[in-house]
Amino acid sequence: MTLWHNTLHMIQLQSSKTELESSYERLNTELQVAEKAKYSHQGEISNLRRSIEHTRTKHATELERVLAEKAEIEKSKAEHQKTMKEELERLRTSFIIRVCSFLTLFPSII
Repeated sequence: MTLWHNTLHMIQLQSSKTELESSYERLNTELQVAEKAKYSHQGEISNLRRSIEHTRTKHATELERVLAEKAEIEKSKAEHQKTMKEELERLRTSFIIRVCSFLTLFPSII
């Protein structure tokens, strides 16, 4: 090979080296941007998971409260029904006693 060919070959190698370096820099920059986007996305996912867990906890607490309130209402309703049945039975008994008393006072009505 001649000096001319060697010089030409060196120029081509330097040109290729420059192209490769600029390509490397461009790819490195793209990689950094992609990594930032990835970390940002992972942060969003973490925030969403944290938000979902918070909401789930809040809903579970609210559900427990509502179920306890429902149980208390059902207990109160059962007690009220029992009281009403007892009162009805007391009134029936009182009515029967009064009717019997009335009939004994006025036997001619029968």
